[in-house]
Amino acid sequence: MLITLRFVVLIFALASITIAGQMTLGVTLSPAQKRAFVAAVLQTPQQQMEDQLPRKLASLHRFKPYFEMHELATTAYGLVIESPHDMSRWRALAKIAAYADGEYFLPYESARREALAQNPRLFGSCPQFQRWTDKARHRQGI
Repeated sequence: MLITLRFVVLIFALASITIAGQMTLGVTLSPAQKRAFVAAVLQTPQQQMEDQLPRKLASLHRFKPYFEMHELATTAYGLVIESPHDMSRWRALAKIAAYADGEYFLPYESARREALAQNPRLFGSCPQFQRWTDKARHRQGI
């Protein structure tokens, strides 16, 4: 009986790990919505991200009607995990990362940790990421 119980617990733990490893980050989007998300981020002026981005994403009917850093960052990280060689996705993430200060620091860092848990070598796919983030922060006036 004890061996059977241990076996069941082990199977449940392995299934949980497998499911967790397959979880996607952020909002689930169709291919067209993914392109629209990246385009909205890239086409929004850096100084207007907080005000304009939620309105631009409203047509996707998947995002909150206000700037929600964790939701945006996990979605952007999910997109770069899915396609780490798509530099437009990385640029969109860099623009979002530029807001990772003040009140947005903790939600962004949480999203970053979640992404790194899924792919610890993620940033090796885009050595320019930090430079793009710094450039976006500079445009924002930080």
